[in-house]
Amino acid sequence: MSRRTPFFYAFVGLWILALALRLGQIQILQHDEYLARSLHTQKVEEFVRRADILDRNGRLLAGSAAGFSLSVALDARSASFTPADLQAVATCLRLPLDRVRAAAAKRSGYAVITRKAEYEQIQALRALGLKGLLLPRQHQRVYPYEELTEHLLGFVDYKEDGQAGLEQRYDGRLNGRPGSKLVLRDSRRASYDLDQVLEAPEPGVPLETTLDIPLQFVCAQALAGLEAVCRPAWASATVMDPHTGALLAHAIWPPFTPDSRGRVRDEHLASHFFEPGSIIKPLLAEAVLAKGLARPGEVIACGYGSTTVLGRTIRDHAEYGNLTFTETLMFSSNVGCIKWGQRLSDEAFLDRLQRFGLGRRTGIDLSPESSGSLPPLRRVNALTKAYMSIGQGMAVTHAQVLQAYAALANGGDLVTPHWAKDFPVVRTPAADPKVLGTLRDILTQTVTAGTGKKAEVAGVAWAGKTGTAQKAEAGRGYVEGNYVSSFVGWFPVERPEVLIFVVVSEPQGLYYGSDVAAPVARDIAFYLSLEGVPRETV
Repeated sequence: MSRRTPFFYAFVGLWILALALRLGQIQILQHDEYLARSLHTQKVEEFVRRADILDRNGRLLAGSAAGFSLSVALDARSASFTPADLQAVATCLRLPLDRVRAAAAKRSGYAVITRKAEYEQIQALRALGLKGLLLPRQHQRVYPYEELTEHLLGFVDYKEDGQAGLEQRYDGRLNGRPGSKLVLRDSRRASYDLDQVLEAPEPGVPLETTLDIPLQFVCAQALAGLEAVCRPAWASATVMDPHTGALLAHAIWPPFTPDSRGRVRDEHLASHFFEPGSIIKPLLAEAVLAKGLARPGEVIACGYGSTTVLGRTIRDHAEYGNLTFTETLMFSSNVGCIKWGQRLSDEAFLDRLQRFGLGRRTGIDLSPESSGSLPPLRRVNALTKAYMSIGQGMAVTHAQVLQAYAALANGGDLVTPHWAKDFPVVRTPAADPKVLGTLRDILTQTVTAGTGKKAEVAGVAWAGKTGTAQKAEAGRGYVEGNYVSSFVGWFPVERPEVLIFVVVSEPQGLYYGSDVAAPVARDIAFYLSLEGVPRETV
């Protein structure tokens, strides 16, 4: 036997003894310390699926489906990545390599690289099969009708929090409340459910809306036809129940696209304001009739195309001579309407517009909502009244116009436009019911023989008014050839069921409301008449 053999066995023996002593120290003396390091409890949130948004007939407008999120992260604490791995990840995501390296260098268990990966990129990353590459599964919000409804519904962020539209307005209702539970985690971050619920999650409540998808499609198709007629900057068509304020449709042109996010809100329904033009005239006509300051058959001298107020000449769109009060509305004579509008005192003039809800928010369930603008009483004089009599020098929102005309249609009450089926309906008196019959007859004649002729639908009696207003630009004032055109009306005349409002901004070529907005309203009314809305003979 070699003389070195005893030394070798001695060394091995001592090594085994040291190892045994160390194992004994860990297993016996430091057992609790190492167990605490390797196993620990952690409170984790239990997320709930975001609730659905439905149309009035239960069709799914927005829902959450399980799938891969668009987030990509690295677990650099329990996995290592070669330079080739990091280059492959950067190539798949089309991101700078330094950005991926920075995430790996954090040595974090969840270092986010991006939250905006594309579906194809996620699939390519999965194919890499890299340990420690985290592609979390979560619910994704889907919108089956896409551009037809996205401008109303809005969208959610990566955490499924509402960012615009109804998703934002009813975020708390749809999201519910997450719960929490205890889990056991080991040193490799594996989780073991302890079945200990600290707080039970509360699921979100589905939002049933008043939107009707077939009608929404018809409105969108009617607006699409404007591209060949006048190529507008934008246009919208809205349908509402004048008795309750329930909004049945609100379509826009051009359609909403995901690229519009960040600069598109509700597309003109609540936040956008504009000068209304001649659609304001029936509201002031109601005031003049209610105070006994005019009669339907009274003759008004319309100045053959112009009138002068406080030294300022205001021109008409046609050279009318004498017209009756009724005809000044039927043919939308600016001079005629200015003349009988001057019969109202400054206080009465402004008060009537405010009674119809102008100058304040309607309370529509979309945000942000603008209040529009009316001049303060101290700035109201004969000239400002003249301009406001033709819908200039003031600003209104689409929601305000719908609310005001609903009062003309339903017997005099303001109702709040809304999308949620369970929205409380509150009625506020605004118009004098005694004169609404007279005004209804005038607006019916406006459709059958006046400026609203192109909105007429055979066999359907409805009342309405056209509007054409010049648009003002900052620093330039009113710009020739730049208009906002509109039509608003309701039917059936005697028993109103729907209110239709069409707005066309900056039409090219044809620009009168009678030429560009009225035909769109006609197409929508024709569809509704076929869908069972009662017909009346004019």
